[in-house]
This record gives sequence, structure tokens and C-alpha cells, in this order.
Amino acid sequence: MNMSVRDLLQGKTAGTSALTVTPETTVFEAARILMHHRIGSVMVVERGRTVAGILTERDLVRGVFEKGNQVATLTVRALMTADPVVCHEDDTVTKVIHEMTTRRFRHMPVVDKTDQLIGVISIGDILKSRMEEAENKADDLEAMAGFVPERS
Repeated sequence: MNMSVRDLLQGKTAGTSALTVTPETTVFEAARILMHHRIGSVMVVERGRTVAGILTERDLVRGVFEKGNQVATLTVRALMTADPVVCHEDDTVTKVIHEMTTRRFRHMPVVDKTDQLIGVISIGDILKSRMEEAENKADDLEAMAGFVPERS
């Protein structure tokens, strides 16, 4: 079975919510949000929930190296990855994995048919989902075989 992005979003603990900032938000405030929520990226939106970019931990590290001490006072626009690759609810998780691994990023915005942000998925979300899927398959096979392993 090839899971859809919609299925993956529905299975997330945080659901389809995604933390957002605007391009005018300071880098300091965006970094505070990342740290407070223990996340690796924040979506940058404008005009409602239109994705303008993504700001990741990697962008912050690059900014510190390139801009030095002034980085905290810059706006997110100065460091964000503009026009990030996005996916849609009907895309397959396999397609998303291919994009993430080929292009070497860990977070992908999910947009609807009108290109409005509806969520974000990470490589961690995908890995967790795949591990749960494998565990369920193992449980099903054990049940079919009439074998119940001793669990600690």
C-alpha cells in the first residue's frame, strides 16, 4: 500500500497544524519559535497562508556564518529558502521521500489546490509512519501464524 500525504498528515500527533511566520518576522523571533516548539523548520507565509518560503535550522547556521552577530536582527526574508518544493495531499509518500532524498531536505510544506498551506511533513514523520506500518505487519503475521512472542 502506498500511503498518501493526506493519510500521513491525519496520523500526525499535531495533525495538520504548521507553525508559521511572515517574511518580516525577525530571525531572533523565528529561532525562538523553533527552540520553544523543538522543531527544525517554520513555514514562511504571506497573504494568509500562501507559502513564501521555509526557514530551517540549516538556514540559521548558514546565516550565522555569513552574517555574524547581526543575524538575529535580520528579517526571515534574508535567510529563508524562498519558493520551497511543496507537495499536495494526494501525492504519495513515496514521491515525497524521493523529492526529499534527491534534493536533500527534511521538511516539506503541504498545500491545497489553491496553494494555501495546510500542513508540513518531515522525514521524521515519514520514518515514524513507516516503522508503525512495519510493526503492524509483523503483528499481523504473528497473529496469522498463531504465534504470540513474549514482550518485555
